[in-house]
Amino acid sequence: MGLEAARRGRRAGYCLLLLIMALPGRAASCGEQSPQHCLQQHIQQHMDQTAATTSPLTADLRQQWAFELRQAAGNPDGQYPATETWQRLQREENFLQLLRSGKLQPAAALIPQLRGPFHDLWAVRAESLLLEQYLLQVEDAKALGLKRQLVTQALELNGDPAAVLLEIAWHQALGGAPEAALASLEAARVDAFSSTRLHSLHAAGHQLVRVSRARFLDPTAPRQCDTADESLTRTLRDYFHPQHQSLLTALWQAPQPSLAWRNQTYLIRLYLNAGGCNFWRSLHQQHLVRAAISLPLSTAEQLEQMVLLHRTLRRYLP
Repeated sequence: MGLEAARRGRRAGYCLLLLIMALPGRAASCGEQSPQHCLQQHIQQHMDQTAATTSPLTADLRQQWAFELRQAAGNPDGQYPATETWQRLQREENFLQLLRSGKLQPAAALIPQLRGPFHDLWAVRAESLLLEQYLLQVEDAKALGLKRQLVTQALELNGDPAAVLLEIAWHQALGGAPEAALASLEAARVDAFSSTRLHSLHAAGHQLVRVSRARFLDPTAPRQCDTADESLTRTLRDYFHPQHQSLLTALWQAPQPSLAWRNQTYLIRLYLNAGGCNFWRSLHQQHLVRAAISLPLSTAEQLEQMVLLHRTLRRYLP
C-alpha cells in the first residue's frame, strides 16, 4: 500500500512539473505555492509598492483587500469595520456560505439585502447564483421562476434584458442545463448595436453550453481522478489535448484581461459542478493565476481587478 501511494505521489509530482514547464517563463515566479497564495503575495507586493508612491490607494480598495486577507486567513468572524464596503461584502459572504451549505431557502430570504451585482469578477446577481444551485438540486421549476423574475425586473426597470439573459444562460450551463442555457442565449438579442462586452459574453456562453452538454449529459465523461495513476495521466493528456487548448484559447480572447479571467473561472466551476477531476481543476487554476500575474500591473484599476480575481477564486473555486 505504501509503495502504491509513493507511486501516485511521484506521478502527481511529475504531472505538475510538466505543467510548470509548459507555462510561460515569467509565470514561474510562483514556485510551488498554491495558486491563491501566489496571487495573494503578488497583490500584496504591488499594494506595498503603490502605497509608497505619490498615487496612494483609495480607501475602498484598501478595505477590499483587508477583507480578502481576513477571509483568506480563515478568520471571517469577529469585529469588522462598520463601513458600507465591509458590510456589503460580508452580506455577500453570508449568502454564499448558505449556498455552499445547501441552505437554499435561507439564502433566498437574504436576496432582498443583496440588490445589484456581487463585487467580484463575476459581478452577477444573487438570483443567478441561486438559480444555478436550484438546477444542481434538480429544482427546475424554482430555477425557471427565478429566470422569469430577473427578466421581468429588467424590463420593468428599463434594464438590459440581453445582459440578464446572458447571465442566466451562463449559470444554467453551470447548473447542468445546457439546453435551457442555449435557449437563453438565443433569446438574448445581441446584434450590431450591442457592446463588445455583450458580444464576447455571448460567444463565450456558447462555448460553455458545449462543455456543459459534454460534461453533464455524457455518461462517459471523466470524473474524480485523484487516486489512480492512469487517471492522472489521462487527465494531463486531456488537459493538453489540442481540442481543450483550443477551448481555453477561445475563452482567453476577450476585450479585457479581467473578462478573460472571468471566462476561465466559469469553465473551472463548470467542471467542478459536473463532478470533474480535482487535479484538472488544479492544473487550470495554476495556468490562470500564472498567466494573470505575468501581466503588467501599474494602475490602481489593474490592481483592483487583481483583487477581484482573488475574491472570485476564493468564493467560487475553493
